[in-house]
Amino acid sequence: MLFLYYTISYTDFVSQSEEADKLSPEIAEIQRKLAEGAPSEDMKALKERLTDKTERYRIIEELPVWPIDVRTKRLFSFNNVALLIPLMSEYTGLSKQWTEFLKATLETAGSH
Repeated sequence: MLFLYYTISYTDFVSQSEEADKLSPEIAEIQRKLAEGAPSEDMKALKERLTDKTERYRIIEELPVWPIDVRTKRLFSFNNVALLIPLMSEYTGLSKQWTEFLKATLETAGSH
């Protein structure tokens, strides 16, 4: 299911990236016109278009491809590893102190 979501998200991301690629030269052209000093009645319209296009570009660039952010994924990964520590330590014969040290290390790493 996650792979299907990723595939759909990635397809969406590619089409959005194409839009961002089109917005980039449009933004540059508006900035050029503003730098040249367009007539005052055009300046306001140009500034509004620049703001709108820049905001749209920023939103597209920040779109996630995966359904969860990296911090959340990292937290769950560390917590899942922490769940396996007692089982692995019992299987490998590690001492209880070593197990506690590993748990504390993973919990600390997972909270960052």
